[in-house]
Amino acid sequence: MTSSTYFEIKHYKCNCTNGPTEESIENSLLCTDCNEHIRIYAEESGERCIFVRKMAKDIVNGDLVWLENQKINEYHEVLGVNTLNSKADVGKLGLGLKGYGQKKVTPEDIIICRIGAW
Repeated sequence: MTSSTYFEIKHYKCNCTNGPTEESIENSLLCTDCNEHIRIYAEESGERCIFVRKMAKDIVNGDLVWLENQKINEYHEVLGVNTLNSKADVGKLGLGLKGYGQKKVTPEDIIICRIGAW
C-alpha cells in the first residue's frame, strides 16, 4: 500500500500526540499507535477536503466515495454494497454509487472516502 498521490497538497493526521508515523501512512489504513483511521487533509485548486482510506469490504451505505480522476470535491454516495456472483465477478463486490452506477471491486481494494472539509 502506498500513500495517496492523487492530490496537489496533502497532510496526514490522526488522534496521536505526534501524528501518524511515516510507516503507518505507507503500510496501513489505521495509525499503528492510536488505531484510528489516518485522515488525509487534501487541497487542490483552492478546494479542501478530508478523506480516509478504507478497504472495500468495510464500505457501508452512506459513505462518500471519491474516484480517481475526479475533482477533489466530486464524490458519490454509496447506495448499496452487494456480493457479485456471476462467473466473471466471483469474489467481487459491487458498490452502488449515486450518479455513477456500479463499481466492481475486490474486498481488499482500497477505497478513498470523503469525511468532510476544512
